[in-house]
Amino acid sequence: MTATDGENRPSDGPDLRSALRWALDANDRPGHAACDWLATEIVPGCNDAASAVASRTTTLEQLTALKVAFKSQRQGGATAAERNRAARLYAASIAAALVHHARRITHNSDRALNAAFVGLRDDENVERPLRELGAAALSALQQA
Repeated sequence: MTATDGENRPSDGPDLRSALRWALDANDRPGHAACDWLATEIVPGCNDAASAVASRTTTLEQLTALKVAFKSQRQGGATAAERNRAARLYAASIAAALVHHARRITHNSDRALNAAFVGLRDDENVERPLRELGAAALSALQQA
């Protein structure tokens, strides 16, 4: 059999597919691609950063790792869009830990968290599940 018959052809396995998907996403959604890639590395099986953060099945350890990754991206992203997206996801990671695990994974003050959660809740440019996390985290913060 020849390579064109299906044998001895290079595999287009998950590594190649994920690299190609990331490249296409970077072109289509430049502000989202880096954060999405980080999230898929930390939370295997997630579709993107928003779904990784918002999922009730994301562990506290994964949320902490996401928070650290997004904090780094928030400070060192290549574009303003990347930095802004990372800032929202950073706040959302903290919110998710508070809402889904009743744990605080930051030393930020209540005042700073309140401002971050209000910003997350009110930002029409982020996905609804993240806005809902912001609202729920505001309630949880006030009850703590």
